Amino acid sequence: MRARYPWLYFNEKVIFSAQGFTWITDGTEAGTVRLTSGYTNAGVVMGDYFFGFGYDFSMASTRLFKSDGTTVEVTYLHGNSSDVTMYGTIPRLNNKLILQHYHVNTGAELSISDETQQNFALLKDIKPGAQSSEPRGWGILNDRVFFLADDGINGNEIWSTDGTADGTALLKNIVSGTENSFRPTGGIAVSGDKLHLLAASAGDGPFSPDLYISDGT
Repeated sequence: MRARYPWLYFNEKVIFSAQGFTWITDGTEAGTVRLTSGYTNAGVVMGDYFFGFGYDFSMASTRLFKSDGTTVEVTYLHGNSSDVTMYGTIPRLNNKLILQHYHVNTGAELSISDETQQNFALLKDIKPGAQSSEPRGWGILNDRVFFLADDGINGNEIWSTDGTADGTALLKNIVSGTENSFRPTGGIAVSGDKLHLLAASAGDGPFSPDLYISDGT
């Protein structure tokens, strides 16, 4: 069995994807079992539950599942496997989850769950219309979620949200104009009370980045 990244941790066990399924293991052969169908590319622990996000080929849909490590509840979000790109940690604000979610009218944009984590709504259409801003590269600091997105005007830059449309805004256009400051696979690291970023300086391009630090303002 060949496992896929990422490895996600829950209740002293590891959750991973292989052969079209999501598995859970305690590190022993007997304790390695299928948890649910489909891959899991991102996850988060809230209380006694693990929430996983990924694509289920058997249902031809992206999906979010909730599990106590044994039982599984699934919410299908629809969309093709190429429509969304969520990896690593699912950001959360209080009891709500932030996801990149696809709709034919908006593209891949920022969405937020209700407190049941079963219903999602568009949070902000950052790149208006059917084109995608593709929010990704998440970090959480001071009750805000920071992420990378392209609004079609400023290029791929750093944004933040407090979970409301009015509270979702561009944090800084590091490279002015439509040039991208961040690589498509860029991310945000949080250490203490600071964000750490690899971003381009003007004229350098995103593949020759410098290290930036931010307090989130």
